[in-house]
Order: sequence, then C-alpha cells, then structure tokens
Amino acid sequence: MADFGHGKETVYWCPRCHVPVMGARCGTCGDPGMELNIARPGDLRPAMEGSIRLIDRLLDHYFGTGRIMGGRTVMLNKMAGEDRTDEVIVDGRLFGVLRYDLLDQEHRLDLKIDGARMLLDHAIRGTVELEPPPGHLAGKTVDATAVRSSTGYQPGQPVIATAGERVMAAVAVCEPGRELRLREVGRGALALPPPVRWARMVEANMEHLRAMESRAISDLRSVVGNLRLPITVSFSGGKDSLVTFVLASKAFKRVTALYADTGLEFPESRAYMDRFRREYAPDMLIAHPHEDFWREMRRRGPPTKDDRWCCRFCKLEPIAKLLADRFPRGVVTVEGNRRYESFNRSQIRLRENNPHVPGQVRLNPIRDWRAMEVWAYIWWTGLPYNQLYEKDYERVGCWMCASCLESEWQHTRHRHQDLVGRWERALSKVGKERDLASEWASHGFWRWRCPPPKMMKLAERLELDPRQIRLGDDCEQERRQRMDRRRRR
Repeated sequence: MADFGHGKETVYWCPRCHVPVMGARCGTCGDPGMELNIARPGDLRPAMEGSIRLIDRLLDHYFGTGRIMGGRTVMLNKMAGEDRTDEVIVDGRLFGVLRYDLLDQEHRLDLKIDGARMLLDHAIRGTVELEPPPGHLAGKTVDATAVRSSTGYQPGQPVIATAGERVMAAVAVCEPGRELRLREVGRGALALPPPVRWARMVEANMEHLRAMESRAISDLRSVVGNLRLPITVSFSGGKDSLVTFVLASKAFKRVTALYADTGLEFPESRAYMDRFRREYAPDMLIAHPHEDFWREMRRRGPPTKDDRWCCRFCKLEPIAKLLADRFPRGVVTVEGNRRYESFNRSQIRLRENNPHVPGQVRLNPIRDWRAMEVWAYIWWTGLPYNQLYEKDYERVGCWMCASCLESEWQHTRHRHQDLVGRWERALSKVGKERDLASEWASHGFWRWRCPPPKMMKLAERLELDPRQIRLGDDCEQERRQRMDRRRRR
C-alpha cells in the first residue's frame, strides 16, 4: 500500500549504469544498486523533454549554465506542496526541488547540496566565495562582510557558496544586513553524469518488467475466469490506461476499449485518441454526455475538487447508460488506477464493484505500479503515447480539470489561448455574478468551493477577504465533513 504520510521512501539506483533499479539487481551489471531516499509516496517518473527544458531554463537564469541537463537521466518525484512540488533526481542524487509559486505564478528551483556540487564547475553566475565562518555552517545566515567574491545573484534565488573545500547550497535573503542563508554543506565538486538513453533503463529492468507483466496478466485471468462476462478496458488517452489496454489484450482474446468523450479533451489528446482507435481499437465504445457542459457550468458554477459534478455529468452517467444498453447482464472493466496516484486511491484492490455503475466489475491490474514502471513498460512494448507528457504535463485529462495544477494551467495558457480564453470568460462571468475577487479566477481559487488551508494562506498574502474567494456557503461544515471522511478511510 502506498504511504502518503510524512517521511522517506527507499528506491534503488545503479551508479555504474546510471539507471534506476526496480527489482533486486541491475539487469545489466548485476549490482544490487544503492539506496536513494525520496519523499513519500515515492511515485518516481522520468523528466520528459518539456520538464528538462524548464529545469535548464531555470538553471541558466540562476547560474548561466545553458542546456546542461539534455540527455541525462533526470527523474521527478511529486511531493506535498502549494501547487507543483517535485524532487529532482539527477544520476541517483537529490539535485533540488522544483516548485511553482502561486503568489508570483512562476517556477522556482531550490538547490540541494548534491545539485550545488554538480553545478559548481559549470556556473558562471550565482556563486559566492565566503570567508570560512567558524562553527557549524548548515542553517547559518551570513552578512555581506563574509563575502570574498561573487559572480552576482538576486534576492530569493539559489546560490552556490564555497569556503575552502566546503560547498554550500544557499539562498540569497532579502533581510537588511543579511546576505545568504546556508542550507546544506558538502565537500568538493561532483561530476555531471554522462548522457544516458532511457532504453538503458528498460534493458536493466527487463526481468522485473516481465515479472510485473506476468503477475498482472495472471491477476486478470484469475478473476475473469470465474465471472464469464464481456471485458472492456477503460481508455482515457493517458499512460496508465495505455499499459492496462496492453495487459488486458495479452490476457484475453477479445477486449473492447471504452472511452468517455467529455468534449473537453486537449486537441493533442483527441488526435492521439483518433490514431489509437484506428490502429489498435477499431471497435472502441464511446460514451457522450447527454447535456452540454457549458450550459451546466452556467447553472452550477465551475466543477471543483470538492464538487466534481463534471465527472458524474460527463463520464459516470454516460458510461453507465452505454454499459446498461450494451451489457445488460453485467460487464468487466479493466482500469489503470494506481495506489501511488493519490490518497483516495491508496487502498484500491484488484477487484471492486462500481457503486455508480450497477453490474460493472472493475479490475485494477497495475494498482501497485509506480509511474517509472509504467513508463518503462511503455518503452519496452514500443506503443505510441500521448505527446502531452513530453510538454511537461503530469496528467492529460480534461484541459480545464479542477484537479490539474496551476503550473499545468500556465502551460495550457501558452499552448491553447483560445481554450483558456473561453474558460476565463466563463469564470469571469461567474465571479461577477457572485461578487468574487478577480484573484478567484486568476490565482486558481475556483478549483475549490471551500479552499483548503494552503489557499487560505495565499488569500492572506494577497490581502483578500475569505468570502471573496469561495463558492461554498458553509465551508467550515464542509471542512469538518471532509476530515471525517478522510479519517474513516
């Protein structure tokens, strides 16, 4: 079971082959791998081209390093935070933390000590040489008198500091009379890893991938053999449903893809879905909403994380009707749900009955897979995947989904100005009708009827009246109910 509490999760890395080790040993060199402690739940994923470009842009801005991460083995690990918060793992070392600042609406990269050591020989700005201060250094704040030389930096930005052989990951502070806060301390520079193709990771974990595939297929057959029902596969156009479709197709002679066409998919997702249907699933079943989403939006306000009426309206009800019409005696649906995705899915089982769709048995064959294992399996099988993942999207659902991150919304703003414009006009109309602050729409408060504590803190920083950034009438009662549900789970 995925652990979403505070603490560290252990994963393994082969320093000889520069790849993650998913099984007992590296399949290339035979080494067991070294332990790497990352934040829970530890759902590592590869940094794709868009993520690499973002990291390079930030590093170049801070340190003048240019495109330094291209072709290297970089992984991301999602952490709890205001919005996007990812540990950045480079060559099996914790390089830094990539986060999105909701107040400034900008990405930032905080260096960890190994990141500072890797960049030490490459940075042409953002570095400082210090007079070696006495005593313990980590956590200490030094003033300008301790600075011997500097290549320039701005307040709030990460800084690489040196004092003799010691290297420090620091941050420039804005307080009068203070210069740098020294966060972590190490010794000497670290070499950047050599460029490595992800194909090497697949090769090093082939035995593990074959075992996971075999286990998933066996799980599916063990349940379906007793049910004697038609088999469908829920396909969304995302990576998890792609792997699930492949596994179900290998487990059974006939499976039918099942797709809920909400009308709110990214253009890239629609193009990918059309290609997938033509090449792999010509008999795909497609469910459509019975009513217009935008009309419902005007009546109810935007769907939110604590009132996801859109899922029921655009997916559950159309799917339930389609399945009842096509499979009146019941149906098995194989789904790509994983424990590591969210707290709500952390306790999913192999077999579940869908409380919203009578007669539907759901199977979750990849419930224990991490994102890195999903990607390794996709690359191994050689199937095409949704190219939005290459554009620094972690999820590829509806383009205006309340569950997406504000950082992803900014990507969408640059890629699809027409879609974003329509949504912002709709939000503006709701905001004016309900006397809400403009920041309700511009800073992502619309994603909750009753904003959580992290968003209430943001409202304080923006000096907003709490009543102007929420749709709910009795948010305190809703929060108590939410906590009660969480405790019962």
